[in-house]
Amino acid sequence: MPPEQPPQRSRRHDFQGQPYPGEDRRFNDPQGWHLDKKVPLAFILALIIQTIMIVIAFQDVKRDTALNTAAIAVLDKANNKLAADGKDNLNLVREQYQKLSDKLDRLIERGVK
Repeated sequence: MPPEQPPQRSRRHDFQGQPYPGEDRRFNDPQGWHLDKKVPLAFILALIIQTIMIVIAFQDVKRDTALNTAAIAVLDKANNKLAADGKDNLNLVREQYQKLSDKLDRLIERGVK
């Protein structure tokens, strides 16, 4: 003989000491994924909107990175050009300095004699 179970009680009815006649749904263990009616629709919409905004933010970061990469390439070319111009200007100044030095040497030699 199976052990006797205590009578199940409901909040609304007592069932006069008798077990509840229906299926016990208090500890229902659903199989797989389910959506409970307690999840508000606004919460689901907020999650969807948040996910969309994150995707948009990542796309903006990707676009900004591409633009910055192109700007770096342009600035690198300009920097190389300025460096080359600077070397040319430095060589020109050295040549002028050398000519001036030669002229001063000649003037000193003339004045000493």
